[in-house]
Amino acid sequence: MLDERLITVLTNEDIRLLRVKWLLAQREDYKIQRRQELEKLERDDRGLSPFLTGEEAVALIRNGAREVGALSYGWLLPWDPDPTRERLRLLQRVLKQKTYIKAIFWDQATLYQPPREPKEQAAFDRALDVMMDLYASAIGTTCVLLPKPQRCS
Repeated sequence: MLDERLITVLTNEDIRLLRVKWLLAQREDYKIQRRQELEKLERDDRGLSPFLTGEEAVALIRNGAREVGALSYGWLLPWDPDPTRERLRLLQRVLKQKTYIKAIFWDQATLYQPPREPKEQAAFDRALDVMMDLYASAIGTTCVLLPKPQRCS
């Protein structure tokens, strides 16, 4: 069956998808956080969760409506993909236009980032094995390409 490797890592939450509704609700000065910090927000149970559950993510892939976006962009700094917050602003504009996208894969927020605990490293390794399936899904995803913002120095 198509996308089964991807379904497995989403079900196990090795990759967690960001909830577009949550992302669009962020304040103008919000800076995207590492997955580890976002999971702390989720555990605090304040309002809308930043992440879909594994089951919600799988349902979006399986429905065939391409409601999962896979973000494609270059990191501006090796340790920070969006130091000026410009990537987030661009992404929010795109998502407001592409209202059918309900969840987004953004590596900084949806994969464990360094430094990683051993359990996080194992999840990252499993996710890395199938991450490209998000960009090549035959039925489940939409590629979201952001233009290159100004270089940071």
